[in-house]
Amino acid sequence: MKVKREEVAAAAAEECPEAAGAAANLPDVIEIPDDPDVRRLVERMRNISSLTKLQILSLLRQGEMPVCMLSRLLGKGQSLISHHLSDLRALGLVRERQSGRFKFYSVVGEELEAICEQVNRLLGTLGG
Repeated sequence: MKVKREEVAAAAAEECPEAAGAAANLPDVIEIPDDPDVRRLVERMRNISSLTKLQILSLLRQGEMPVCMLSRLLGKGQSLISHHLSDLRALGLVRERQSGRFKFYSVVGEELEAICEQVNRLLGTLGG
């Protein structure tokens, strides 16, 4: 969605006069990201925004690990780790490999990089 600076200035003057001068520093056209790609990015980020999920991703970037090892390293129950891994797999951020009785997990680096690139593009768009 695009909004003209004049519209922002008029709204600011009406709603909060003390901020009306700030509109002068804005570009002529302001982009407000709200397309399907941005919505998908927000959903993916929302789904990885827990400390445990970020810790799991960080550990898996260092190498492939089974649930029992992740559980031990993070001091969390295996069922909780498995639940988080299931979420991360559904997002395409983690892959699983069966070896005997154990499932080994690894990070899908390309997907993490894609999220980072999308965030950088979005912030670049917002930053001008």
